[in-house]
Amino acid sequence: MRAVVLERERFGVGVAGTGFGRRLQMPAIAFSSGFHLVAVCSGTLANAESAATEFGAAHATDSFEAMLADDAVDVIVVATPPRLHRPMAIAALEAGKHVICEKPLALNVSEAEEMTAAAANSGCVAVLDHEQRYLPSNRQFHHLVANGYLGELRYLDVRVCLPLTMNPAMPFAFHSWRDDVAGGGGLLSGIFSHYIDLICHSFGPPTEIYGLASTALTSKPFAAAAGKQGDGEVTSDDRIAAAGRLANGALLSLAGSWSVHHGPGLRVEAYGADGTLVMPDTERLQGATGVEQELTVIESDFPLPEGTESQMGAFVHLLNDLEAVLRGNKASGHYATFADGVAVQRVIEAIRG
Repeated sequence: MRAVVLERERFGVGVAGTGFGRRLQMPAIAFSSGFHLVAVCSGTLANAESAATEFGAAHATDSFEAMLADDAVDVIVVATPPRLHRPMAIAALEAGKHVICEKPLALNVSEAEEMTAAAANSGCVAVLDHEQRYLPSNRQFHHLVANGYLGELRYLDVRVCLPLTMNPAMPFAFHSWRDDVAGGGGLLSGIFSHYIDLICHSFGPPTEIYGLASTALTSKPFAAAAGKQGDGEVTSDDRIAAAGRLANGALLSLAGSWSVHHGPGLRVEAYGADGTLVMPDTERLQGATGVEQELTVIESDFPLPEGTESQMGAFVHLLNDLEAVLRGNKASGHYATFADGVAVQRVIEAIRG
């Protein structure tokens, strides 16, 4: 890792992207004590200026190169559509900036491997933003697995059924880059990537994986703000079914769709020789040992920072972890690395076939 200016009271951050970056990363940066927002970059300058004003950044630009040239920027957050992840992350690393890249890491395994190599050669810290690792239920799940609560895992099931594309009030109801599989869109990249990361992080990557991914909703209307009429074509997966095997022989299944009218939401079930863990949603964890008859709620030892909620609070935890690494107080964080992103990308490509 390159030398860090330890006398900085707070590390300067530049954020590329004013969509998810404005909804999640910028509020978390503003909340954190170890970082401050220095610059915002967007392909639309007005969006960058608006976000910079809202969150107190000194600079707004439509030039990524200009943001990289800013000596006050120590960390670059790449919160753009996936097609820009590889060029932006590599350019930032080559400029000597630490990087937090939104998931999915890349468009394919080849790009992900190239980004991982660039990170290793740069000496900078490269983080993949699977912020859900820091959600209280997810982190407690990982902690319990690591400490033997399940014993030997026997079977793992992940289900995702959400009306994200069907309800006009939902975020993915209108056509966007998420509907272009070649541009990194789709259910696998958008939601299942978090749960593939959970599997790889807690149990190791699958040794075998087989699946099907297809498109049920083949077109979507353009949003009014898009300035286009009619519908756009959808080529990305909105339903998947997969099965696999882990290194210890445990079997796993993943299935679901975000193009359904109803559903249980997000659910994870892990069955081991000594116990069971279930996450019925992103906020709760239930469990039981083999001698207990019923699942009970398990409180997390890893609460969100006071005054935060859900993913924003999880990203604050990620930033706190990163700060400790940058200041040399710990060797590594709980966060996902670019190498972890390669493992996730391999599973995604295997399911898509």
